[in-house]
Amino acid sequence: MRKKIPTIVQMALLKIPGFKNLLLQLKEGVLINELSESTFLNYGRKLAQICLRFNKLPEHFSEEEINTYLAILVQDARGFSRSEFKHMVYSLRFYFKIIGRPNELKLPVIKATKRLPVVLNKHECKLLFNLTENLKHRIVLMLMYSSGLRVSELVHLKWE
Repeated sequence: MRKKIPTIVQMALLKIPGFKNLLLQLKEGVLINELSESTFLNYGRKLAQICLRFNKLPEHFSEEEINTYLAILVQDARGFSRSEFKHMVYSLRFYFKIIGRPNELKLPVIKATKRLPVVLNKHECKLLFNLTENLKHRIVLMLMYSSGLRVSELVHLKWE
């Protein structure tokens, strides 16, 4: 893992006893589960944030403390971002999983938002196809759109 350690993580390393061990466990868990370096940094940042808030490691949090903190995140006046909330919950869930206590605290279930795909109308399709000057590219676009192919599926098409 090569990226620079975020400032908030550095602060937690200085102020929270045992945070270095937490980071080592987190790093090991990320490697074992074949997650990205970005995931490690994001989870580390979120865990540092909540540890600094309570001045202790997550395994010493009460369910009330976590729920209060998550409620504060939702009500944050600085422009709450749903992804901030989700990252915090996922970070805590992953941490408790890697230390062998996955069901210790009841964390909220995050429901996936369902979005309908964007569908172009007939006029928009004609515009898209006519803007493409290269005949081969136009045919590829028409094939993809008319058959509903993904790019990865298109790339693997064979003439047979």
